[in-house]
Amino acid sequence: MGSGPERPYEVLGTTPAAPLEEVRRRYRDLLNGHHPDQGGLRAEFLRLERA
Repeated sequence: MGSGPERPYEVLGTTPAAPLEEVRRRYRDLLNGHHPDQGGLRAEFLRLERA
């Protein structure tokens, strides 16, 4: 499938230098937007959870 494991910061669209609160907020926002119960794709939701 891919060329190796994805980097969590790339999946979340942040950088390693981002403040922890920004990373957490981005994670929560993405999970809410891709949740299967909200009409999102399960595969994308699981990809975000692994990040």
